[in-house]
Amino acid sequence: MNINKKYKLSKAEDVLSIITLMGAEFKVKFKLEQYDFNENDEVCFNEIVGFFCDNGDFISLEDTRSLRWIDLSYKDKPNYVINAKEYANDFLIENPIPYENYMQGKYF
Repeated sequence: MNINKKYKLSKAEDVLSIITLMGAEFKVKFKLEQYDFNENDEVCFNEIVGFFCDNGDFISLEDTRSLRWIDLSYKDKPNYVINAKEYANDFLIENPIPYENYMQGKYF
């Protein structure tokens, strides 16, 4: 199988901040994902690698304990502290999807 690893940088619209394993909290601007293609040029695998913070630092998912997730489905956009790895698991694709859909955030 011919797999090509690529990275996707996207604005973290649904993440207000991250909390590291050491307990420090940083505001987030972007999240970085790694993804792979299959032989049909569909995205067949993805994972969140980490986050770029407002101060320019990059913090990996492995060094992130939790994050402040913004529920964009509500008008007042409440935020909740949730486990970072559980958040990342919500973005895993289960079946190959077209590249264009993946880049637009259409995972399902």
